[in-house]
Amino acid sequence: MGKAREDPPKGKNRRLSRRRWLLGCGGGAAAVAAAIAVGGDQRKLTVSRIDLRLPRLGRDLDGFTIAHLTDLHRGLYVPASFIRRAVAETNALRPDLVVLTGDYVSRSAYYLASCAEALGELSAPRGTLAVFGNHEHWTDVDAARWHLSHAGRCDVLENESITFMEGSATLCVVGLDDPWTHHERFHRAFRNVPAGAPVVLLSHTPDIAAEAARRKVDLVLCGHTHGGEVVLPGIGPPYIWARTGRRFASGLNYEGGTAVYTNRGIGVGPLPFRLNCPPEIALFTLRASGEGP
Repeated sequence: MGKAREDPPKGKNRRLSRRRWLLGCGGGAAAVAAAIAVGGDQRKLTVSRIDLRLPRLGRDLDGFTIAHLTDLHRGLYVPASFIRRAVAETNALRPDLVVLTGDYVSRSAYYLASCAEALGELSAPRGTLAVFGNHEHWTDVDAARWHLSHAGRCDVLENESITFMEGSATLCVVGLDDPWTHHERFHRAFRNVPAGAPVVLLSHTPDIAAEAARRKVDLVLCGHTHGGEVVLPGIGPPYIWARTGRRFASGLNYEGGTAVYTNRGIGVGPLPFRLNCPPEIALFTLRASGEGP
């Protein structure tokens, strides 16, 4: 869990050099002009509803719902108003639990405060759990922890777990620190997982799918790829930001008996444009074996 502090940490915001920032703005302006000219999906927020049966889930947790958001990328191209819209639509789904899988800002920790303030409006009976992505480690992970824990009202999981109980049923949620920057520690994250409990693993990237399957994780929720952002008809995304390539580009896939869901995310990357790949909120309804429709 994030440690409480009286004031946000200072002095660790690793911003881009002025020259690189100007170059980025120039390239970004060209991309914005192109997006305006041809249109795009970057503001067409969608909700994906997934019913998923977990054989080890007890009947007392049948119907448990988890809303998953990732890759908000609050920054120059993703205003706080769009994040607040995603939060409002998530709240309207009335999930039992909300999970966030990293990359809350782009380029600068300056945007952490406004992002966390918007996320602080999330409402779920079981709370909000968060893990870090590569952008938190590239900017200021201490500031990210502070803002998410305070204004964001999130429980930040850094290679640790939390267990939910309802009657005789348990559900363990494990949060990995960011694998893209090699901060994941599986042994530490799983040390308090109850034997035999169904496990939902939060990871910024899908690159850990093989290890998750080896540990018999029931469901991995991840992001990082943005679904490719641009999906060409008949071709798919030209490039995927994942070491696993296109295999876990987006949506529900399997590694052995482990379900892996890669969310397309809310924000955008270096080019502020999406095509055939709209931003996504994913809502999971977990079903016990033999229960549900």
